[in-house]
Amino acid sequence: MAGDGVWYLFYERDDRGIWLATSTDHTVWTNQQDEPVIRMGPEVYDQYGLAMDQIIKYKRKYYGYYHATEYKDWHDWTSCVAISDDLKHWKKYPKNPIQRENKSSPIVV
Repeated sequence: MAGDGVWYLFYERDDRGIWLATSTDHTVWTNQQDEPVIRMGPEVYDQYGLAMDQIIKYKRKYYGYYHATEYKDWHDWTSCVAISDDLKHWKKYPKNPIQRENKSSPIVV
């Protein structure tokens, strides 16, 4: 929950992007838009797949940690970050990926 009584659900469709649905009752979920809130590309590192792993709120910003691949056959994945002020609009970290060499699915402990 983002503090406004609304719950946010981030989901993937075949690791082809990250979509957002919201709910106020945990029963009825409403998709927020047809396009993903985080899309594949245009950079090479996430042109063939991406999926959200964890979102952390820190100093009024949200940090979405996700894994991504630049390979059509998905044989190698990387770890990346996107930042948001409102959970609806995301900007990818310009120095993505933060981890290479099939080190994916990052979480912060």
